[in-house]
Amino acid sequence: MEIFRPDRRGAVALVVTSAVLVAFGVVCGLNKSEWAAWVQAVGSIGAILAAIGLAQHQYKLLAAREHERQRQAQLQFSNTVLSIAAYAQRAISTAPFQTDDEVAADRYFREGGLDYGHLDQCLEALKAIPLVQLSTGEGAIAVISIIASVENCIQWFGQADHLYVNPNSGDWKVPIDQAHRELRKIEVATAELTALRDSFLAGE
Repeated sequence: MEIFRPDRRGAVALVVTSAVLVAFGVVCGLNKSEWAAWVQAVGSIGAILAAIGLAQHQYKLLAAREHERQRQAQLQFSNTVLSIAAYAQRAISTAPFQTDDEVAADRYFREGGLDYGHLDQCLEALKAIPLVQLSTGEGAIAVISIIASVENCIQWFGQADHLYVNPNSGDWKVPIDQAHRELRKIEVATAELTALRDSFLAGE
């Protein structure tokens, strides 16, 4: 539960204002009845100033709560994207490079190749993330880049699977090389998103 703690500057201003008004009454030589009305007026002004101070405190409190809500949301969105992207990266990075030995490539394709089911799930999860919730346009662009690269990887690996006949056939190597180019794009985009997340948290 939040406790109202008046701002020191506001309290000092209230005391000084009250003292000035009382001094003004003394200078004016008010009689007893006038003093009663004057004290009432000073009290009313004090109540107004106190109400203003309370409203300012409540506004600052609400602003702090909203900032924390946004911070937590950004952290959650960013970590979710990074976790999904990392999973996709691991799945893609198991594929043989164009320069790998032919025995490794043959074993990879003979054992089933890429796990398209899991990659499709990663892709759907990434597309379900509300980009409008991200705090910066750069973050949204990084997520879009990751989505595009995962889609391209699925396409390139599909072509490689279709073209692969045996280790000696070279046609499959071109789409595999393209897929690994997309993997590097994912790595760059995730690095940018990580930097944006860390920058946002450091600036809180």
